[in-house]
Amino acid sequence: MKNKVYTFGFLAAALIIAPSAAFANQSQGSSQNMNQVTVINGSGNSTRTSGTQITNQGQSKSGICNYGSQVQSAVQNLNQVAVVNGYNNKVDIDALQRTVQAQVNAARYCY
Repeated sequence: MKNKVYTFGFLAAALIIAPSAAFANQSQGSSQNMNQVTVINGSGNSTRTSGTQITNQGQSKSGICNYGSQVQSAVQNLNQVAVVNGYNNKVDIDALQRTVQAQVNAARYCY
């Protein structure tokens, strides 16, 4: 009985000292929206439309027996529209969308 009391006391003390470290959940979210509209009316016009969306997310969990989930989400919407009326016009449209996500769980000493 004495061993059970000591074990319970150590567990309770560990949860009191760092309650969020034992069962920490992590979440990240990102949402990006871009709308571009180009209208050309006439002759001999030139336009360049460029859109860039980059999302970088990182999560790291470390410590002793760090339980819990890690969730990441990213949503990117990019709309590009070109309306051309006339002749001898030039339209150049490009877009870059990139999402980089990394998760590290370096928990140790879990039994």
